[in-house]
Amino acid sequence: MTGKKEDRGKFRTPSLRNIGQTGPYMHDGSKKSLTDFVEFYYRGVPTGSGGQAPDVQPLLGQSFSEIPAIVAFLESLTGEAPKIVPPFLP
Repeated sequence: MTGKKEDRGKFRTPSLRNIGQTGPYMHDGSKKSLTDFVEFYYRGVPTGSGGQAPDVQPLLGQSFSEIPAIVAFLESLTGEAPKIVPPFLP
């Protein structure tokens, strides 16, 4: 976007606001629900070769019983964006 060589491959991380209303999830829309998406990171993250990011690993040490709480937290981030009034600058 900037045309600068050092900016190639960079992107902005989207906000989590209203994430419960923005499905389907993943770059290809393969996860239809937020629960499917969270479960993917608990057990379904591919590891090894195949172009996957080496720093993304499945959460194998975690319990599936945590998933509803995580989904509930993410859904709690739904709401109207606050109105921000720019300050008056002299």
